[in-house]
Amino acid sequence: MSQTSREKSLEELIAIMGICEFEKVDEVEKPASFKEVFTRIDPSRYYLLVAYDQENSPVCWFVLKGPKFTRGYCEAIDQSSPYVIEKLSETVSVSRVTLYRLIPPTEYYGEHWKLGHEEIDRQHSNILEKWNELVYGVIEGREDLVKTLEELITTVHHHLDYEEGLMKRYKYPYMKSHVKEHEYLRGALKEIARLAKVKGVLAAMVEEMGFVEAYIDHFHRQDSSLVAYLKMVESIRR
Repeated sequence: MSQTSREKSLEELIAIMGICEFEKVDEVEKPASFKEVFTRIDPSRYYLLVAYDQENSPVCWFVLKGPKFTRGYCEAIDQSSPYVIEKLSETVSVSRVTLYRLIPPTEYYGEHWKLGHEEIDRQHSNILEKWNELVYGVIEGREDLVKTLEELITTVHHHLDYEEGLMKRYKYPYMKSHVKEHEYLRGALKEIARLAKVKGVLAAMVEEMGFVEAYIDHFHRQDSSLVAYLKMVESIRR
């Protein structure tokens, strides 16, 4: 049985909210106009506006860049017609409208990804920037995301190779366990790339969200331990 437009829309909404970090910034019960939730919008940020019916089920959702509509879905409106969000309340009956602000990876993780090693920190920053690009692409519904994903994967591979070079050079005593986790991450990246070509980038990211959790865990345990060791070696050599 083929999915209805609403089912596909809800599936996409759930996927977006599953792979991106959002902060609820406003909520209005029985709004007279959708404009009521626009008072706290920063024109430079991305937002997700979700309208719910009496059963608390989403009936409309929109991606906004500031107050500007980027894309979205509303089951009560002809999908071929352009949306004028301010006028939607004239045709759509909703019980609640919630506004979520996207928190990009560079902001969500930010300073927490700095360990005090200049080159490793720079590479981690590059990974976050590429991750940002991918998240923005997903939010905007871009169709050219495979290339962006491949660039992110290449950046991560380069970083893993660099760390392994450091471990060999400085005879890191826990290299074996560290590299073992690198191999797991490489395998996960390969699977993400494969799924992206078969099912699309968004579906691949949803299916392999475990990679993000594993990478963050690896960063906090293995990378922080490696940097602490490198700092110790450098202090001894001075």
